[in-house]
Amino acid sequence: MNWIDDIPVCPSTGIGTVTNERIAPDGISSCHEHEYDDCSFRLHYGNGSYLYGVFDGHDGKRAAVFASQRFPAEILLEQRISRGISSCDVVNVLVDAFNSVERGFFESISDLLTERIELLQSLPTTMNDYEVFKKYPKKVERLQQLQELISGGAAAVIALIHEDNLYVASVGDARALLCYRTEGSDFEVQQLSIDHTVSNKDEASRLRSLGIDINRLTSSGVLGSHNNTRTIGDYYLKGGYKESDILSVSLSEPITAKPDIRGGYPINYDSWHFLVLMSSGIYKVLEAHSNITDPNIYIAKLIWSKLERGKDINDVSQQVVNEICRTHRACFNDQRSNCWYHEDMTLLVRSFGH
Repeated sequence: MNWIDDIPVCPSTGIGTVTNERIAPDGISSCHEHEYDDCSFRLHYGNGSYLYGVFDGHDGKRAAVFASQRFPAEILLEQRISRGISSCDVVNVLVDAFNSVERGFFESISDLLTERIELLQSLPTTMNDYEVFKKYPKKVERLQQLQELISGGAAAVIALIHEDNLYVASVGDARALLCYRTEGSDFEVQQLSIDHTVSNKDEASRLRSLGIDINRLTSSGVLGSHNNTRTIGDYYLKGGYKESDILSVSLSEPITAKPDIRGGYPINYDSWHFLVLMSSGIYKVLEAHSNITDPNIYIAKLIWSKLERGKDINDVSQQVVNEICRTHRACFNDQRSNCWYHEDMTLLVRSFGH
């Protein structure tokens, strides 16, 4: 049980999930590479506030679980979000929440960090790695275990609705989309979040200004499979970045938990259709499909088509994720070389008009 289980769920929101899958060369059998690492919540707080979150974990789910439990406490409790609070103060609360969650996560693994340091100091520096392993196998094995426990992180996207204003805060490549209509169009899609990756020009420029070689960073695999330049957790990219040849030249901590924040946007219940929060597995699996030019629009229209038929919001969210998985399977059958795997998928849909 989690303490947020006692907070009412927003009834206008649905969540769909699918665990990662690797398809075998025969196109028939498949398997999971790791346990489901995503987390999410959809909360309706007593003062008229709504809080939503999707956390895309990597290298384990420790950071995603911690963030999903701590963010509601940092934002909703102690009346930090109260009636009449200014938009500027709401933004400050969100910034403080990301800082506090990041700090709290590292405090939660402090014993593991201390144990790692003590183990490293107990091993001789005059031996090569093989010699150390042969002489101290149990210590090396424990160091490997600690590496796995410490290295994990998570991308995070948070949406807060307070007094009919929407705020979105994010780190990493989890996304937020707003779908609405205008006088000239019945259906528009706007991405409200930034993908904090090395492919983002602003993020690449930020890292270059710190002295980091972006080409070397991209090709090295230091950031892992996610390539996120802002995350929750990821100790070895943050407090331990001096241990990396590529990151150690940085003038300051290069990978941060500083969020990008958008809002507040006054909600127009007459023209807004729905809000989407999703982990990167949702849209990345569509990027490999040659017939899909814009995954955001594809996902939004898929949701819209099901909502228009009057389907339950929870059913819609799950059906959309399932259909994206079927699209992935069809893509594999046509283009086996680059469609053999998809990551965990989490799709949160908050409807405004249905």
